Amino acid sequence: MLVLLAAACADGTPVDPLEGLPPVEPAVPGAFDLSFQLDPDLVPDMAEPAAGAVLGAVYDEADATATGPVDGAVPLYDYVTASLDLADGAVSASAAETPLLDAPVVWLLACLDGNADGCGCGDPVTVPNANKVRVIGGVTTPIVVTFDLLHPC
Repeated sequence: MLVLLAAACADGTPVDPLEGLPPVEPAVPGAFDLSFQLDPDLVPDMAEPAAGAVLGAVYDEADATATGPVDGAVPLYDYVTASLDLADGAVSASAAETPLLDAPVVWLLACLDGNADGCGCGDPVTVPNANKVRVIGGVTTPIVVTFDLLHPC
């Protein structure tokens, strides 16, 4: 069973969604089948269309925090999808699959690049805490990566 959690303290400080849970080491590597969803409330504030390629990376738990990758972190896997139209807020069809990952917990970080200039100011991005997940060994787990924030300028 895959559980996605996002939480924050009363003062808005991000909370690790897996904090306090015992570590789980997969007996064998696992993978993810990725779909994507954009919060439709972001669309009116976007300078670019809510469509384009998703530029993403998968990081080992130790290589990222609630605010993103740590300095010098190297992703386990990078990916670029074909162009997706996410303007209606619906979940996309399967758009990417990771290779087998030999890590118990990973961060799925990404942006929607509407103008093919790389991830930048105003592009929809993932909120790291909402996309921190456990790897289930021996299976390819379907997961929806959510874009809930516009990249700050």
